[in-house]
Amino acid sequence: MKTRILSLIFVLVFSVSALASFSGCKRTEEEVGKTGYEKSGYQLVKDCATDYVILLPEDPTQNELLAAEELNYFMEAATATSFPVVYENSYTVFDSTSIISIGDTAYADSKNIKTDGTLDDSGYIMKTVRNQLFIRSDGDGQGCIYGIYDLLETSIGYRYYYVDEIYYEEKDTVDLYKYDIVEDPSFDFRSMSTWNAFLKSREDYLRRTRTSGYNALWAWGGNVHTQTYKILPKEEWFEQYKYGTVKEVLDEDGNPVIDEKTGEVKTTPNHWFSETGTQLCWTAGDEMYMEAARDIIEQIQTEPFKKYFMVGQADVTVFCSCPRCTEAKELWALNDAGLQINFINGVARYVNAWIDENCPERDIRLVIFAYYDTEEPPVKMGDNGKWVPYDERVILTEDNVDIYFAPIYTDYSVSLTAVENEKIYSNLLKWMDFLEGKDNDFLLYTYDTNFHHYMYNFNNFDTFKEQAKQYSDLGVDYIMSLGATLTNQPCFQEMRYFVESQILWDTSKNYDELVDEFMLHFYKDASAEIREYYDFTRMRYEQASLINDQSYCDDIYSNIGDRTIWTEGTVETIDKIFKRAYQKIEHYKNEDPEMYEKLFNRIKELELTNIYSKLKFYAANYTQSEKNALVDEFNYYAVKFDINRVSEFGGATVGYFDDIKK
Repeated sequence: MKTRILSLIFVLVFSVSALASFSGCKRTEEEVGKTGYEKSGYQLVKDCATDYVILLPEDPTQNELLAAEELNYFMEAATATSFPVVYENSYTVFDSTSIISIGDTAYADSKNIKTDGTLDDSGYIMKTVRNQLFIRSDGDGQGCIYGIYDLLETSIGYRYYYVDEIYYEEKDTVDLYKYDIVEDPSFDFRSMSTWNAFLKSREDYLRRTRTSGYNALWAWGGNVHTQTYKILPKEEWFEQYKYGTVKEVLDEDGNPVIDEKTGEVKTTPNHWFSETGTQLCWTAGDEMYMEAARDIIEQIQTEPFKKYFMVGQADVTVFCSCPRCTEAKELWALNDAGLQINFINGVARYVNAWIDENCPERDIRLVIFAYYDTEEPPVKMGDNGKWVPYDERVILTEDNVDIYFAPIYTDYSVSLTAVENEKIYSNLLKWMDFLEGKDNDFLLYTYDTNFHHYMYNFNNFDTFKEQAKQYSDLGVDYIMSLGATLTNQPCFQEMRYFVESQILWDTSKNYDELVDEFMLHFYKDASAEIREYYDFTRMRYEQASLINDQSYCDDIYSNIGDRTIWTEGTVETIDKIFKRAYQKIEHYKNEDPEMYEKLFNRIKELELTNIYSKLKFYAANYTQSEKNALVDEFNYYAVKFDINRVSEFGGATVGYFDDIKK
């Protein structure tokens, strides 16, 4: 988190306790921290009453209105008190008026409480002046919402863990603290594309975890592999421009040129597609660039509120190697990334000419991948000791073309600077030099699951924070972390989202402390046992790696569903842990049946991994009736928890083990 302190160090430490559900409750665990702020001597709420009003601009933005709504929603839940909302055109403010000013109010201007215009969209300032509190941000007021959440955290202990697990303290009196901060998050744009946030997305879930829905800003429904699909779709253009297609060579008057030796009309290659037909040929030339631009322009018109228009290569590892592309790489492009930059320069030139004439007010970004063979930029070492473009033809000529860095073969078990990630890190630094001093943005597309094994935990628990911090320290401000979007997973998904969203907001936060906090609130009486299962899982990966001399998180396809990891003894140990977890919540059966059901389901969701291991590796150890019961249990809860497939392209979970039944 990029925090600039004006006069008070901002320390955000939270009390940790068990919580029944959304409704507030008194703390039952020992407090582990304080707000870190000095009290102002004023109270926002005193004895369940308030003198404060929320002051909004005369014409507030939607986000400023939402910030006021969120403040009142949670403050009323915690104190049975809400603040009247007033607007500057109908309310007079004096120096003595108790106000919470949200957004770009004229009164804040009069007090010279302003941003300097350099905040990220998510950033905000918060300042206390006597009995008055001011929260402002740049842009459309998005940062004001996050400022309100920090205000709630320090004033009523608010913490958002999941849609049905929200903590706050019930209070009669709420102090106003002395705030004086300017805060930017570590990443301005934070998106985690998982089942929780994708198919099951709720605006409140995304907003309160301070993340964004990936599709909110991206055209074509967030589809990133648009070349040959949305842009120059294969079904429309392939037959006319497949590999081997030629066209006549014309002179300056438009007449065919005759080959003096053969007497035949000269021809030149005119294919738009690679030899395999799976990628575009990026050296096809101006006619193809114009057609690609037409597809993009049509989408710009269709989606008037989108910002990013992906011009992404097809999701295959084979690229065009025709003589035309091969020669270009030898002469000036160096590699496939160089060819793609030359292509997007041509396409963007036509798109931007249209934008300038038809919608110059829109902020439209055209985005290409740095992915597979385009991951390495077309650079050479310059005289200044930095990487520079290999040739003038591979320099990005349009300011609104961004690079989407997607290092798919990252080893997530080690840091970016480890030898295992040497090539990834080298490419990252090369792109940083390549884009230095330019207005083109560098976006990060990273990964957060194993796509071959959805039923097992992706063991990046120890490195997520470190890698995120390394990216942030290098100036990366946009991150999209891709998980399983079409299925839930029995892999601490709710915890991952909470912890990772916190880290992406502030990479200095402690991952382990956030895990402990979440487990205490989410699993309550069984938190110690679930933490034991979490630690045991991580230990098994480490043990198996040492024993088998193999990393089980070296990429997103490694074999983490290996029987040598989930040995018979390992499965038995995990089984015992879960039995103890269920015992810990047994008392709720009579005391609070609703709580029992909630906790039982949360534990059972995690246990599906072990049930899967039992059936996959050790079904022979069970009687037929036991096997039947395990299969039925697996099928039932897979449906209940929306765990519908075992891998990205694998079979459905329901029925996966039905051949075991008799």
